[in-house]
Amino acid sequence: MEPPDGPDGDSKLSPVELYREYYRLSYGKEIPQDLEREFVKLLKEAEEQV
Repeated sequence: MEPPDGPDGDSKLSPVELYREYYRLSYGKEIPQDLEREFVKLLKEAEEQV
């Protein structure tokens, strides 16, 4: 499975959009809202650490 890339090979999607696409391709369905909320929460925590 390859990530959705722009024409220059750099992804133009946000981390949340990339995770949605990963989940959809991996599990064949949309990501549950509670799981997406947890991902966003963890992403924000990680960004605060930088």
